[in-house]
Amino acid sequence: MNALKEASMVHGLTLQDSAQGFEARLVKLIVSEVLNVLNRTILYIAKHPVGVNEKLKSALDLMQIDKAQKGFHKLGIYGMGGVGKTTLAKSIYNAIYWKFDCFSFIEDVRSEARTCGLRSVQERMLGALLKSKETIPVSSIPLGKQILRERLSNFMILLILDDVDNQEQLEALLPFDSLKDGSQIVITTQDEQIFILAEAHHSHFMEGLNKSDSHLLFNWHAFLRQEEPSEDFKALARKVVHACDGLPLALETLGAHLYGQDMGFWEATVKVLEGHRHTLILAQRKVTEILRISIDGLGQGRDVNVPRYRVLHAWRA
Repeated sequence: MNALKEASMVHGLTLQDSAQGFEARLVKLIVSEVLNVLNRTILYIAKHPVGVNEKLKSALDLMQIDKAQKGFHKLGIYGMGGVGKTTLAKSIYNAIYWKFDCFSFIEDVRSEARTCGLRSVQERMLGALLKSKETIPVSSIPLGKQILRERLSNFMILLILDDVDNQEQLEALLPFDSLKDGSQIVITTQDEQIFILAEAHHSHFMEGLNKSDSHLLFNWHAFLRQEEPSEDFKALARKVVHACDGLPLALETLGAHLYGQDMGFWEATVKVLEGHRHTLILAQRKVTEILRISIDGLGQGRDVNVPRYRVLHAWRA
């Protein structure tokens, strides 16, 4: 009886109002709505997401998802490039997106803004949050900000902006004066100043993996298993892991590069990592290119004091 009473209070579609009296049209509407609800694909995180669960729990505790909140909450996640900020942000999305009316994960804001412009990012945000199959045109950034405010103010939203690196992006993509209570906004960045400008309620500093998780992640990629390698490779693996200093991107890239190689190849790679550069191997060029994002993100025209443990010595310019 209670279930029937509750069901009777659910707002649905009526034949006359929703489909002008045509049953076939009403069926199509219902099927479309059901498919829209079911089409909520989780984001791919990583083949071996080592150390993610602990960081996810810490972030969700800061967000206070299950507590009643007035207005919307902002969380800033910051740390050097390759340390796992995007992986954590995707984990947050997968864990809670289903609780919200609208949800969107905007990956690599910095790159898309520079390549396509902020209007393109605004259009992608609107399409994702409003579940629109067609692009919602935005003729200018100020107009995009206005549309975002007007169309989303009455929804409880989850919005994750990945790799934000300047105030212009914040102003274009977070124009909200108000959102429905319980809304959540997550920002990842390499620059601590960004989430200060965004007036984030809480911040989460991303540290590298601990020693145990570093070995585990490296072993998965270098040996395709989580167990310790044979004695012949154990000492070399230990040197590579030490050089990576807990940086997941470096552990994954070098592990994949060393997979299936012989002892001589491993020894040559370790020599390169230790500074004996007879030749610059392909893996090192790749890692250098990726990790340069971290170095470039530190300067921004000002002096920065970087703790020793956050500097990755293995790939000096």
